[in-house]
Amino acid sequence: MTGDARRVREALRNLVGDARPTGSVKLAGFASVWRVRAGRLRIIYEVDEGERRLMVLRVARRDERTYRDL
Repeated sequence: MTGDARRVREALRNLVGDARPTGSVKLAGFASVWRVRAGRLRIIYEVDEGERRLMVLRVARRDERTYRDL
């Protein structure tokens, strides 16, 4: 498993216990979409407090397309 895959897996496991860990950022223009860094990658996810659900929307390297079409 590559270093990137390990970091993403660890970040996802951490999100299960804390949907808004230190370093997470709420994305402007969205009610409940956040991002967290995992090395060179970004994990973009939505938090639904009512359903107690976290849905990963995208895992991608940061570039001009990362946040497009969310």
